[in-house]
Parts: sequence; structure tokens; C-alpha cells
Amino acid sequence: MTEDPPVSSGSEKTTEQTVRSRLQKWCLVMLAAGSKQSYVFATNKQRIQLAASDVLYQMGKRWVDAGLQKVLGDEVGSRSRMIVQTSALAIFLVDQAESARAIVSHVTGQAVRSETDVDVWGVVREDAITIDPHDPGLGTPDSAEVVKGVLAKLFQAHDQARFTRSSPVGREIGTPFDARCSYSGRPASDTKSFSPNESIASETAYASRAVGKLWDLAEIAEARSMVLGAAEDPSERPANNSRERLERRILGPRKGKDEDEIDAALMDLERLKSRSDDLDHNGWYGILHADGNGMGRVFQNLSEAYATGEEILRQEKKLSADLDEIVWGAVGDAIVEVQRTGPDAGRAKGPNGNTIPYKDWILPIIVGGDDISAVLSGRMALSFAIALSQAYETRIQTKPDFGGALRKLAEKKVDVPKKLSLGLGLIFVKPHHPFSHAIQLAEDLTGMAKKKSDNASMLAFHVLHEPSVRRWDDLHSRDEWKPGVPAAPDAAPLVIPVGLRETTDDPSSTRREGPIHHRLFEGTPTTTLEKLWYLMRLCDSRVPLGEDETRETDARFSRSSLHRLRAVLSTPAPDEETYEARIAPVMSQLGLWEKRMKIPLEERDFLRKNRRLLVPALDALDMERGTAA
Repeated sequence: MTEDPPVSSGSEKTTEQTVRSRLQKWCLVMLAAGSKQSYVFATNKQRIQLAASDVLYQMGKRWVDAGLQKVLGDEVGSRSRMIVQTSALAIFLVDQAESARAIVSHVTGQAVRSETDVDVWGVVREDAITIDPHDPGLGTPDSAEVVKGVLAKLFQAHDQARFTRSSPVGREIGTPFDARCSYSGRPASDTKSFSPNESIASETAYASRAVGKLWDLAEIAEARSMVLGAAEDPSERPANNSRERLERRILGPRKGKDEDEIDAALMDLERLKSRSDDLDHNGWYGILHADGNGMGRVFQNLSEAYATGEEILRQEKKLSADLDEIVWGAVGDAIVEVQRTGPDAGRAKGPNGNTIPYKDWILPIIVGGDDISAVLSGRMALSFAIALSQAYETRIQTKPDFGGALRKLAEKKVDVPKKLSLGLGLIFVKPHHPFSHAIQLAEDLTGMAKKKSDNASMLAFHVLHEPSVRRWDDLHSRDEWKPGVPAAPDAAPLVIPVGLRETTDDPSSTRREGPIHHRLFEGTPTTTLEKLWYLMRLCDSRVPLGEDETRETDARFSRSSLHRLRAVLSTPAPDEETYEARIAPVMSQLGLWEKRMKIPLEERDFLRKNRRLLVPALDALDMERGTAA
């Protein structure tokens, strides 16, 4: 007697055929802006830099959304799937090649219509990824290797397309007879006024076509074509200018929380509109650049951590969205931290006894992906850099998908850090130093910090005492120093860990690497950052008055005394013995000062053992005190 064949096999075969019959090959689209740093920092005018950064943000967000809405209408949710959407970058799937090309044409056309010289192009890979259109999540059955290969070819095609098209830089070369833009050097097409009285020649500037558009974007309401409607909620209405849009992005989901502190800290619109467009500085600017450690390796190796193409696409979208939230949130957290615990925080009081927040001391210019560039008042810059690194690490820890990706990649023996952190470069310059040169030096310092990063945020900072515009290698060539250069602490920037670190009693918990504000330590400072803060505090302390130690005099090292002290400590000597003999008198004076201050230290000869931190401490203190009232 023959057994009947299992009924389920035919049913499973029918189900598989049904699934296959409804699968479709969708197009993969990438839209991105090129030469972002060069575009934003093409001028030294901060209102124009801020507006250029705003254009990049809108390109990746609103322009792409508007293109999808215009081409697909109400079918956006069923005919497209977003994978990555951030400042200056969007990667998404579309069901038809014709629609994909129409979306690219809309976004690139918007770039041309904006007349801001932003360089945007897109590529379309047809029949790239298999999609089940009947799946509510538009999932893909493709393998991880297939998705990885398609994404790699997409980036390669986008890079190759760059060289087949003309750049906006080549437009409007001009003739010797053309008036030149006051900021870009391009042929001028308009004049812009700093004053309501446009007849005052000294209050006007020549502007090229692109600079003129960016000038207006920083000041007036954005074009309606960039806005997808207006909501009744005031916080959701279109912002009036680039500065207001920046503040809203930093506030994010805070919904009014910390709004006063963040609004006070950001450069005021009236300052941006002025000829000088200066922060409320103290004679020094801090130019900061920060970049994520290990973040690129995580995104590049997702196919090693996840078994299916669907998981890769889902994680690409989730991690990129989380990263955007982390970076913007960390900037806001750091601003609030400095407002509350920065140098002399809480000393300024209003008429009602309320604390007056510091004003106009920061302008974040680039915030996108894991990159952050900002200009700060020298007084707040070091505290902000430290607060930013710790806020970034804290927020990363609240996103379990990043921790899960790191664990999976480590199990696959992929070279990734144990935890994600920041590399930060901070260069102090005079306010009118060329910004393009300062940001390049900050990026060089960031590279130094990243090289020394070992699962921790690292900061490299330096004070540029000379006005020349030279490359970093030229600034610190070893040929400039005499034999015995190891005795000169000024020969290289200080690179120190500034992030969160594990406690000794509970490895799963973390604590701050050091204080954001200056305080006296209970016992001996142990970390490099704590030692730096301690030495800054020592040189900035006021002497107790007589036997009453609750009262203080204004007796402290004067600015000129600190400068002379720095000169003695930073001048190279032929050999170590000569250097030690030369600095012995000032070290003795510092020891007496330390004893007079009655600062408790358990370690003997603390100053002598840590004297190489004295010059960076004096520099950092000088930046906080400043050279202007």
C-alpha cells in the first residue's frame, strides 16, 4: 500500500511561487553634496558659513522629501523606502527607474534654482534590490552579501559621476574689469548692507550671486519651495532664518527645556548681521572640529554583523537616524553643561537673584553625521570640548543598537573599538585670523587625537601665538628647535583623554574623566585632565586673607606674570640639566604659592613631576582669562 505524499509540500511550493511572483526589483538612489567643507568655509563670514551649512542640511532633508512628494504623491510610503537621510546625504529605494530619475532631477534642479552654488548630484542603480511590495515594511529577501555589494557599487558610481560633470566652482570666473565679491573673490552681482541706511558706503559690501543668496538665507524666511507646509504648533512652523533653524535642531525634542540657556549661548542674529559678526569673545576664539572614532568602520562592516540584507537596511536606517539625534543632542547637552558649570558659572546674577547665562559664545557651523565644527569664545572653548565628548559618549550608551553592532562585529573579529567616542581638535586663534586656516589646523589636531584614541575620546588642543598662515607641519617642524627639544613642552600640542571612563569598583559604570569647572580636588589628581585642571586652578587661585580663610583677596598671578612664567618654561635649552637649572627659581615660587594656598596633595613633588603640563595649563588659563575685558 502506497503512502500519500505529504500535503504540506505542495502547499509550501505554492506559497513560495506566490511570494516570488510578487517580488520586484527596485532602484537604489543616492543624492549627496560634494566638497562640503570647502563649500561651507569658502568665506570667513560666519553668517555665510552658517547659511551654507543650512543649505546642506536642507538638501539632505527637505529637498529630498519635497522631491519624493512631488513625484510619488500620496504613494511615497508604498513606492519608496528611505535608508539613510541626513545632512547633505540621502539613500533610498524607489520602485521605478523613471520615478527615481525624476526625483534626482527635482533635487539637483532645486540646487540650481537656489543659486547658492551647492554642488549636488545623484545616481540611480536600476534593478538593484529585491523588494516585496506587499510587505508593510517593504522588506527584502536579498542576502547580506548582495545588499553590501549593491551599496558599495552605489558609492563608487556616485564618486565616478563627480568627474563627468562641471563643478559650480568653474562658474563666473569673471574678467579683470569685474567688481569682486568682498568675501569670495567671485564677480560681484549685488551689494549688501549692514545698516538700514544703505547710503553709507562703509556699511555695504559687494556680493557674488551665491554669496548674496546665502546672505539672505541667513536673515530672511526661506523660500516656500523648501518648506513642506506649516503646522499650527509654533515650534513646527518654518523658521525665519538659518540661526533660528540651527537653534531648533539643537533643541530637538527638548520642547522648551533648556531653551533659554541654549538661545543665550548661540550667537545672536544681530551679531551675525553686523559687519564684524563676532562672538562675545575675550580676545581669543576656539575653533573646534570633532569626528567620531570607529563610526565609519561600524557602517562599512554591517554585513559582517547581520545575516540578511533586510537586517542591514534596517540597521543602516536606525543607526544613521540615531547618530543624527546623538550628535545634535550632544551639542545641546554640552552647551547647557557649560552654561551651568563653566568658568565662573553662577557668579553673574540678575536683579531678581537669578543666574544670568553667558551670551553669544558659540556658533556650531557643521553638525552632520559624526562631524562637528564650531567657533567658540576662547573662554568657554576647552570646557565645551570636554563637555561635548562626554555628552556624545553618554548619548551613545543610550542607543542599544550601537552596542549590539559593536558586539556582533567583535565576535566576527572585525577591527572595531570597544566603545564609540570622539576625536577632537581645538585650536585657539585671534578673532580675525583666517577661518579657513584655523579650521584646517583644527582638523589636523583632530587627526592627532584620533591616532592616540584607545576606546576613549581624545582632545588635542593648541594655542596659535603667531599670526602667520602656515601648514601644521611647517608650524611645528623639529628643525625649528635646538638640541634638547624634549625639554620644551611647547613643541607639540597636548593630547589628553577627556571622555567617560570606567570606575575601578564597577566596570559597567562610568564617571566623568574630570571636572568641567575648576575646583579643588580631594587628594591628588590622578588623570591627565585632572592634573591640568589642578594646575590651572593653582595658577588662578586667590590667596586667603589673613587667618580668615573664608575671605579672599584679589592677589593672584597677574596676566603679565603668567606670560613671563610661560616664557621661562617653554623656551628650549641645550640639555635637560640646563633647562632644570633655569626653571628651578620659578618652580620654587610655584611651590611656595601652592603651600600658601593650602591645597592638599598626597603625592610628593607634584609640581616637579608634572611640570610638562604647566605650559598647556598656563595656555588654557590664558584662554579663559583672555586679553580683552
